[in-house]
Amino acid sequence: MEPKKEHEEDRHRLMEKVGLEKDSHLHQDYEYASGIVERAGIVPFWLKVVYVSLVVWAIYYIIRYWSGE
Repeated sequence: MEPKKEHEEDRHRLMEKVGLEKDSHLHQDYEYASGIVERAGIVPFWLKVVYVSLVVWAIYYIIRYWSGE
């Protein structure tokens, strides 16, 4: 029982960090039939970097190869 309590406290701290502590419906987990659990959380920094790099690459690709030159 102790690890579950620590998990709940970590999740509560995360909610406070992202400003969702007042939205009680976001504290509830949703578990799909396959066993995957959906929670509110934050997007990791490395994933944000991937998103930005893909957008920059797409703009470069469009300008470089679709310019008709």
